Amino acid sequence: MISQTPPLAVLREDLKLHPVEQDRDGKRRWLLHDPVAQRFYRLGEAAIELLPFIRGGQEAAAAKQASASLGREVPGEQLRALSEFLRQHDLVRGDPGQQERYQRRLESRPTGLKWLMHHYLFVRIPLANPDRWLSRHVNKVRWLGSRGFFWSLAVMFLVGLWLTVRQLDTFIASFAALGAVGGWLTLGLALVFVKILHELGHAFVAKAKGARVPTIGVAFIVGWPVLYTDTSDAWRLTEARDRVGVDIAGVAVELSIAVLALLCWHLLPEGLPRTLCFWLATTTWIMSALVNFNPLMRFDGYYLLSDAWRQPNLEPRSQALARWQLREWLFAFKEAPPERPQRALVLFAVGVWVYRLLLFLGIALAVYHFFFKLLGIVLFAVEIWYFIMRPIVNEIRRWFSEGRKPRANLALLRTGMIVVALGALLVWPWQSELRLPGWLEQPSARLEAPFGGRLSLDVAQGDEVSAGQALATISAPEVAQRLASAERRVEQLDWRRSASGLDRRLLQDSPVVQADLDVQRQRVSALQAEQATGQLEAAFAGEVHSLNPALREGGWVGEGEWVMTLRNPRQVTLTAWVEEEEVLRVDEGATAWFYPLAPVGKPLEMRVVSVEPQAVAVLEQPEMAAPYGGELKVREGEEGQLELMRSLYRVTLEPVDFSQALALSMPGRRGMVNVETEPRSLLSRTWREVVGVWRRESGF
Repeated sequence: MISQTPPLAVLREDLKLHPVEQDRDGKRRWLLHDPVAQRFYRLGEAAIELLPFIRGGQEAAAAKQASASLGREVPGEQLRALSEFLRQHDLVRGDPGQQERYQRRLESRPTGLKWLMHHYLFVRIPLANPDRWLSRHVNKVRWLGSRGFFWSLAVMFLVGLWLTVRQLDTFIASFAALGAVGGWLTLGLALVFVKILHELGHAFVAKAKGARVPTIGVAFIVGWPVLYTDTSDAWRLTEARDRVGVDIAGVAVELSIAVLALLCWHLLPEGLPRTLCFWLATTTWIMSALVNFNPLMRFDGYYLLSDAWRQPNLEPRSQALARWQLREWLFAFKEAPPERPQRALVLFAVGVWVYRLLLFLGIALAVYHFFFKLLGIVLFAVEIWYFIMRPIVNEIRRWFSEGRKPRANLALLRTGMIVVALGALLVWPWQSELRLPGWLEQPSARLEAPFGGRLSLDVAQGDEVSAGQALATISAPEVAQRLASAERRVEQLDWRRSASGLDRRLLQDSPVVQADLDVQRQRVSALQAEQATGQLEAAFAGEVHSLNPALREGGWVGEGEWVMTLRNPRQVTLTAWVEEEEVLRVDEGATAWFYPLAPVGKPLEMRVVSVEPQAVAVLEQPEMAAPYGGELKVREGEEGQLELMRSLYRVTLEPVDFSQALALSMPGRRGMVNVETEPRSLLSRTWREVVGVWRRESGF
C-alpha cells in the first residue's frame, strides 16, 4: 500500500544559523536567519539537530535516518512538526505544497475596507536603505561612545545645572513661550530634529556592533508620523549587552543633546536658537523617555525588557502563556503549557491587555470626535468591535475549539459560580436608590448699601418681618439736593410753558422750553429711582438674623457695605439635580436622605416636593459647579453665567425635621442625596445610559 502522507519540506539553502547566549535555564540556543524577509527564529538544540534531515522524502525514512545518525529514537511526528513550522514561516523551498499554502494565504489576506480597517491605525513607509552610508561613516562617530565623551557630558551637565540653579526663575519663565504660536512651532521643530538624531543613534550603534540596518522610514500611528529604524538584525548579536546598547541608543542620544542644549541655553543670546535649546533641554527627551521606555508599547522599552529578561518574542510568548493560564484557571483543561509558567510573563501579558484596552478606547473616542457625527459614530462602533470585542469573542471560541470539552471539576464549579454571581449583579434589580448631588440652604438675603449715605433703621435684630416690609432707608444728601434742584427747575419750566400764551416772546421760546422740561422730568425720574434704591425691603417673610454692629442709627454707611441679613427660620430647602435618563424614577413624596460633605454628621431625612418638568440650563448655585469643588460640570456662558454641560432636572426636597436641618442650612451645605426609587438592575441602568448618550450625541 502506497503511503498518502505528504513528503517533508526541503530547507532553503540561503538560511543562516547564528549562535546566541544561553537561555536562563542554561540551554543553548541558535537564531535561524531568513535574509530575504529579514526575520529571525530562535531554535533550541533539539530542533537544530533535526534541521539537516528536513530535505524532502517521507517522514518514516527521514526519522529512521535521523535516529541512526543521532544515536537516539527520533519520532516521525517530531520531524513533521518541525517541517510544518518551517513551511508556516516560508523557510523551505517552493514545492507544490508550499505554493498551495502561499496561494491560500494570499486569498485570505484582507482587501479593500478590511485592509483599511486593519492598517489605518499603523502604516509603515520605508524611505531609504542606509546600510552602506552607515558603513562609510560609522568610524567617524565611534568617539561619541567613548568613555572620554561620557565624562565630558557629565562635566557639562554639572556646569549647566549649576548655571540653571542660579537663573532658575528665568529658566522656568521660558515655558511661557507655549502660550504663543511661535513657541509651539519651535517645539515642533525641536521634536523633528531630535527624532532624526534618535533614529540615527539606533542605526549607528547597530552598525558599530556588526548588525545590518536595511531600512529607515516613517510610520503613521493613527495619522501621527513617527520615524523608525529597522534594527531587527541586532538579534544576531550574541551578547545581550550589545542588544541593550542598540535599544537604548536613541534615548541616550536625546539625553546627550539635552545636556549640550542646557549649556548652550546659557551661552546664546535671545532668539530662535536659544528657544530651540530650551525645548531640547527640557521637553523633547522627557516626552521621548515616557513613550520609548514604556514596555507595553513596541518601542525601545519593550526590547530593553525583552533583552533584560532574556525573553525573545516577549509579547507573543507572554500572551500565549497568559491565555493558557486563563483557560486552566477557568476550566482546568490540564493542557501542557506553551513553556515553563512564569508569573512575570503572565503579569506582562495582562498589562498589555489592559493598556491596549485603554489605548483602543482612546483611539475610538479620538476617531469619533475627529469626523462628523454620523461617520464618527460608525467608526467608533467599528473600532470597539474590531479591536476590542472581536479578539475577546475569538478567544472565547478557542476555549471550546480544538476538541476541548469542560469537565466537571472545582475550576468549572468556581467559574460557573462567578458567572452566576456576575449575571445576578447585572440582572437583579438591587439598586433601589439614586445618588444625586445636593445643596441644602435656608432662604436668606444679605442686604448691602446701594450707595453711600445716612442710615435709618426701621427694624431691630430678631424682629419678624413680612414680605415687602421696609427694613432700612439710606439717604444720600447729594442725591436729595440734586433731586430738589431738578424739581425746582421742572416747576420753573412748567410755569414758563403755561405763561407762553400771555407773552409773545415766551411763545417763541416754547419749543425750547418744552424740550428742556422733558429732559428735567427724565432727570427727576432717574433721581427718584436712585433714591428709591436706598429703601431696603424684605424679599420674603422671615426675621432679621443679624445687623452690622459697626453701624448706628443716623450714622453713615459706605457703598456696598453690609447692613443686615434676613432669613426664614421656618423654611429649609434642598435642591438636587437628576440626569435625564433617571428623572422618571423620582416621584413626589419619595423619601430621601441628605449626607452633608462637611462637616460630616448625621444624615437628614428629606421628602421630594417637586421635580421640574424642564431641564435646567443655568446653574444658580455656583458652589455646586465643578470648578468650585462641586459635582456638576459647567461651562461659562457669553454673559458669565454657569451653563450645565449635561441635561439635568432640578428636584426640590424639604426636611422632615426642620430643627435638625436649621443647624446645617446656614450657610448652605453641599452633599449627596440618596433618593428611594423603584428597584432597577445595573444592566437596565447601563442600557438607559447608552441609549441616552446615543440620542444626545446622534441628534436622533
